[in-house]
Amino acid sequence: PTKAQDAAYERNEKVAVFNPALGYLANSTVNAEVGTDIEQIIDDARTQYICGQIDENGLQEQFKVWEQRGGADLITEINEMYQADQTK
Repeated sequence: PTKAQDAAYERNEKVAVFNPALGYLANSTVNAEVGTDIEQIIDDARTQYICGQIDENGLQEQFKVWEQRGGADLITEINEMYQADQTK
């Protein structure tokens, strides 16, 4: 790592939002089955929203599509894994 990169990490650490679910995704059956597909739904919706192709309602609709295609199951599974995690 370079000094500039280290400085950027240090600055960003103050405002970064960390995803506590990331550690559980590697062991997720649901994520292995549908993770790539449903991640694409969110990635596309985010880009469309930023580019003005969809509005807030369109973004919310895509969140619902994500839930219906496996996101709700993923949330349930990750929550169960988190509750069972004795190391947290």
